[in-house]
Amino acid sequence: MLRVDYVIGKLPDGFDELRGEAYAEGYRFVERLATDWAAGTTRFDRHGEALLAAYMDGVLAGIGGRTLDPVVPDALRVRRFYVRAACRNQGTGRRLVEALLEFPRRAGTVVLVNAAQGSAAFWEALGFVPERRDGHSHVFDPGIGVSKATG
Repeated sequence: MLRVDYVIGKLPDGFDELRGEAYAEGYRFVERLATDWAAGTTRFDRHGEALLAAYMDGVLAGIGGRTLDPVVPDALRVRRFYVRAACRNQGTGRRLVEALLEFPRRAGTVVLVNAAQGSAAFWEALGFVPERRDGHSHVFDPGIGVSKATG
């Protein structure tokens, strides 16, 4: 069973194991999440921001955040997104992204992501469109996403 929860106050149980797996795969952004969280510099607590954890059968399977974009005004950015290798291709990442997009869809807010190497097809399947500029690789426009889904 897959469950997605908001992370508030402290990083989730199992985070250190997830962090170690990400680091072993060469992904340093989960380490950055831990460092920024400990320093209090990024807590995903401003309006529109969120940090979500995905659990598969009670075990932390993935994590992902949504922050205000530092470059593009009025945009949000998905960041620190990681799904354990054993939990990929099972809908975990899709469910996590869909939860991250709930608020931006309701608010009509554009969402940006800088897709990790090899993950472009994943993001594009979720409605993100390639756009390389301002430090991001893809953009999700909820107006376009809604019309694609209904049309």
